[in-house]
Amino acid sequence: FVMTRLYWLDIITSTFWSLDIVANFLTGVATVHGLDMNARSVARRYATTWLSLDLFLTVTQWILVVVEVNETVSLGAGLFRYVKMARYIKLVRLAKVGFLFRQAMQRLQSQGVVLL
Repeated sequence: FVMTRLYWLDIITSTFWSLDIVANFLTGVATVHGLDMNARSVARRYATTWLSLDLFLTVTQWILVVVEVNETVSLGAGLFRYVKMARYIKLVRLAKVGFLFRQAMQRLQSQGVVLL
């Protein structure tokens, strides 16, 4: 198995999204009363919003990385073709990034932000 640049990119992005899951548990949540840094409420909020999607996509990505290493050993060519097509699941992540970007822009444009 030859590790191509694309394979290394898959490993880097999988690692990034894995660390993103951890970071989401350590990040405060903005509420109407201010910034909530309580670990339990932050975890509860993340668990009820993005956690299931993040876990599904991250685990799927890691499975695809492992399958790519073992493609010649354990999978036939036809089945591997379908597994590679499943990589398009990563596009769902763009929806999350877009959502977070829109949220950040709304916060920047709110009256609560004062530029000096």
